[in-house]
Amino acid sequence: MIRVRDFKQVISGAFLIGFFLLLLFCVSGESELSKRIVVFSIEGSKPILAAIMLLLAFCLTCVHGMKVRTDSITKLLIVRFVLYLIPCFFVRESSQLQIGLIAAVACSFMAYSVGKEGICTDKFIAFVMCVAAIVISLQVLTTAQVRGLSINSSDLKWWMVIPIGQTNAIGTYFIPMIIVIDGYRNTRKGMFRNILTIIEICLMASILFMGSRSTLILIGIYLIIRYLVPRAKISKQMMIRMLVVVPIILVGLIVFLMKNKNVIAQFAGQFSFDSLTYTRFKVYQEALAVFGQHFSFGRGAYAYKVYDAVMAHNFVLESLIESGILGSIPFFVALIICLKRMNQSKRMQNTYLYAVGFMLIKALMEPTFYLSSFEIFFWLFVGFGMRQEENNEEIVI
Repeated sequence: MIRVRDFKQVISGAFLIGFFLLLLFCVSGESELSKRIVVFSIEGSKPILAAIMLLLAFCLTCVHGMKVRTDSITKLLIVRFVLYLIPCFFVRESSQLQIGLIAAVACSFMAYSVGKEGICTDKFIAFVMCVAAIVISLQVLTTAQVRGLSINSSDLKWWMVIPIGQTNAIGTYFIPMIIVIDGYRNTRKGMFRNILTIIEICLMASILFMGSRSTLILIGIYLIIRYLVPRAKISKQMMIRMLVVVPIILVGLIVFLMKNKNVIAQFAGQFSFDSLTYTRFKVYQEALAVFGQHFSFGRGAYAYKVYDAVMAHNFVLESLIESGILGSIPFFVALIICLKRMNQSKRMQNTYLYAVGFMLIKALMEPTFYLSSFEIFFWLFVGFGMRQEENNEEIVI
């Protein structure tokens, strides 16, 4: 006899592992970035393989006695996909229609359904995220060693390429992994909690070699919000620890910097925002002009270029350009509903809410949505966070 609960767990678990294997090791052999990769990788079309794998998991979830509950978020994502198709058929552009973008939007509601209907435990998800983060860290450190890079290398952002992407793309996926590991660590006690703490510190140290300033800043903001912002309730023991540990860390940091003044200059050099700010504002300025050409339904999946970028590097502008005002409404409403419900459920001490929130913040600065890998990763994550607490009842078929 086959238990539906067990079958659902196998499907969601197998998909999660398979998707992360693609994410971490698969790379297109024809891309320019792939030529800079020095770590182990497998050639293949990551978007197509991920979409096929997701479609298979979605179909199995629907067919084997597991009716997918189409909640308001699923319906909004389906409406978003339908509205996205309109400009693809009716807008006439000289640029090429990119089928991959259409597939990416289609993946959103399927990934959400697979995540929400899946029975993967938080422990299993945290374990997969932990292994994935360790692999990324090893890939980053290996690349730095092979290329002879350091945190002060001027060409760090150019050469830091691994199968998951380049510098900022690495951080886009790495941040939620760290947050899930940290959230799960907070639910554990004893030696296992200490082991996870050591792993987490080592993983955070590898961020310095990624060449992504925004990733470093966002991780710092997350730690401040989660551990230093005053809470309604804080134990006396925790308060004593903070009053002892924080001053020791600050004094130690000040002493270290006073004896190594060159470190201050080198570290500050990593945060020279002049060039970055100018480039991004030029991108955003031209992106707004492109949006003005098709402001109702957008330009769909037709390729475009703004300044020196092929995407708007901001998910709000990207949505407005590709889906227009009408097509963006269901997308933004779905995001708002997700954040509101995740805040109410407080699953794993709001860990999923933190992860999704910081992914959205990162998406304000980098190409994310309308790319298959991220659409699957993000909405799968949202689905995990939206699940009800595991039901112990098992249905047997």
